[in-house]
Amino acid sequence: MNGKKISDLYLFSDVDGTLMLSGGLIPKENLAAIKRFTEKGGHFALATGRSLLPTRTLVDRVGANSPCILYNGGAVYDYERDRLIYNDSLSVKAKEAVRQVIQKFPHVRAAICCLDGNYEVGARIPLDFTPSFEPVYAHIDNVKSDWMKAVFHVPVEEKASIMQWITSQNYPKINLTSSSDFFIEILPEDCTKARGLEELCLREGINPENVVAIGDYYNDLELLQTAALSACVAGAPPEIMAQADVRLCSAQEGAVAMLIEYLENICT
Repeated sequence: MNGKKISDLYLFSDVDGTLMLSGGLIPKENLAAIKRFTEKGGHFALATGRSLLPTRTLVDRVGANSPCILYNGGAVYDYERDRLIYNDSLSVKAKEAVRQVIQKFPHVRAAICCLDGNYEVGARIPLDFTPSFEPVYAHIDNVKSDWMKAVFHVPVEEKASIMQWITSQNYPKINLTSSSDFFIEILPEDCTKARGLEELCLREGINPENVVAIGDYYNDLELLQTAALSACVAGAPPEIMAQADVRLCSAQEGAVAMLIEYLENICT
């Protein structure tokens, strides 16, 4: 990044556990630094597993000014122009895998994420977090939109065994990932945040050498591997820490702000 200007840079930030804390709190240091970064011409975007509609409010809140990677790489959306740049969806075989997981673990909350919203199709148990939108319950057969991904909200103590069972089935045409200690996700084959980034760079003419990325969990791994400069928050899993070029403070202390300060110090 030495010799580059802030206005050259495209900074992609994971949301939960990186930019934002539980409960929707964003450290004020992050908001101030993002404002400073974009005022200097920097391009700030989100790279998240979140869906299209809930992320719109967040984009406005933080002042993101560049197309964002959504659904863990399943879509790229330009909120300023209200334009879908790229999207992928689950194949017929992947959908059948989702059905089988729901049948095997009927006590687990499950959601099908689509461009027009998220549909709760698993166990109807009380939420232990505040959703961006009220849950929309549906029978899985009634979800007619393209399935961008499936998300399983599992008990922390069962996560490893459930992921192991899914892996043992050798389902074709899926990418199995985890975005937190209690979320398991089934994505389209080859779908990662890195794939979303590659499609964005290709379609919008962005130089990959200008890409900076920050994350905190396993679903960020490929993105960090692809970025020209990668960073992670304190407390990230060892595999993520090992991949990062820059190791930062905790999310609570303002890791995104710390990264932006680092960029300001090394850029012209």
